[in-house]
Amino acid sequence: MTQLIERKKFATVAVDDLSYQIFLTSPERDYIQSALATKGIPYELEMLRDLQSRLSKDSTVLDIGANIGNHSFFLCNIVGWYVIAFEANDDLAHAMNITSSEAGLDEKIIIHSFAL
Repeated sequence: MTQLIERKKFATVAVDDLSYQIFLTSPERDYIQSALATKGIPYELEMLRDLQSRLSKDSTVLDIGANIGNHSFFLCNIVGWYVIAFEANDDLAHAMNITSSEAGLDEKIIIHSFAL
């Protein structure tokens, strides 16, 4: 991991005996980031499980308004899907790029830093 990125900015998220890291920009101010940091499970896990049950295992999904990638990284890491994510906030899109790069997911996720 690069020395410029503080380890405390990463939350470890675990599901089904699998875990992954997600980069946080402001867990002290953001509800979703705080939940990831304190609970260690994906935000809206029940909804993500429902989505997982409805699509085939080789699906590609769009995450529009991806924030820091809570949904995107669950879908890439736990489900194995390909994701095309859109986040208009440059700081949040940058956080997603850090997560993707650190996890070696550049082949599984495309992140666009603009609004639809």
